[in-house]
Amino acid sequence: MAENATATQPLPGADVPAPGGRLPIVDVLRGVALLGIVLVNAQYMSGVRGTAGTSWDRAAEAAVGFLAEMKFYPLFAFLFGYSLVLLMRREQGAMRPALFGRRLLVLFVLGCAHAVLLFPGDILTTYAVLGAVLWALRRLRTRALVAVAVTALVAQCLLLAGLGAFTVLHPAEAGRASAGAGPVVTLYRGGPADTVTAHLTELPDAVAGSFLFALHVLAVMLLGMAAGRRRLLERVTVRRLRRVAVAGLLVGVPGNAVMVMCTYGPAGPEWFFVGKAVGALAGPALTAAYVCLLMLLFHGDRHVRLRSLLATAGRLSLTHYLTQSLVLAVVFTGYGAGLYARMGPWAVAACAAGLYGCQLWAGDRLSRGHAHGPAEHLMRRITQGARR
Repeated sequence: MAENATATQPLPGADVPAPGGRLPIVDVLRGVALLGIVLVNAQYMSGVRGTAGTSWDRAAEAAVGFLAEMKFYPLFAFLFGYSLVLLMRREQGAMRPALFGRRLLVLFVLGCAHAVLLFPGDILTTYAVLGAVLWALRRLRTRALVAVAVTALVAQCLLLAGLGAFTVLHPAEAGRASAGAGPVVTLYRGGPADTVTAHLTELPDAVAGSFLFALHVLAVMLLGMAAGRRRLLERVTVRRLRRVAVAGLLVGVPGNAVMVMCTYGPAGPEWFFVGKAVGALAGPALTAAYVCLLMLLFHGDRHVRLRSLLATAGRLSLTHYLTQSLVLAVVFTGYGAGLYARMGPWAVAACAAGLYGCQLWAGDRLSRGHAHGPAEHLMRRITQGARR
């Protein structure tokens, strides 16, 4: 009887804001998302994606694809929408367009610099542009937000499925596209100027990829905004977490298995977009399972230390995201060691996990003397200046 009562009650402490009005569970989830982001980005920045040779490397590449790819940027997008609601709630609904516009401008400028100097596959510019769309739709009712999100998600799947049908029917086109998109190895192993040249060379494809998946990101942002209005993360119950986790696993596990087989083999490159079409639905399903399982893991007073480390990382997420790219660029490009395409996916994944562990430690140390990271401090200074 007591267990059933607990299962139907909101998680204790989930709706208690931290100092500054932040919601701890949002920071925890954002901190977890950083792990998935660095695992995926490291595969691209190291030049090893799609080049796995040994069975261990093929397994590592498939594992990163199954567990992380198309799982954590949707989580960041969901939290972006949820956090916008929290921000407006803290501002008591009186947040001015100029204030939010400055936030988006900072994200856009940082994203442009990040794309040119460190990693063309930047997400900050995408979030800045779609954040403006989110702001424009903020007055829609919650049901309307969900309807627009579902429409965008269906449109995204149809677009990817259409591209997939074309490449399956014309496999020679897929082969030529793959050959033309090979890594600029020589440039990445050169000096800093060569590295920037490589980034500029790859930037058009990266921008095209951002546009290609923009509807997917927008859909998840809108769902995050709708969830924020309903306070789903604050009022969730154990029973609902269990149900959503099971449903997410039932959809996400087989769906992501199909995505991995289409993306990494044994299917040929012509099946790439078919896999991405499946992943557009299966990825967020597995993400939902991750979120629910994490909230169950941290239910009550369990794993307080780990929860604190993750929440701190989440508060410093912008600084950590940029730092990840900086460290990976120094290791794999002409900014430093120039190890581009010289390591296997297994070693790259291990390095990425190690970098994340170092960030948890460094973030904890930094938070003892500073309330914000450097990037967050910059954002805060600009927005506070707007208020003055």
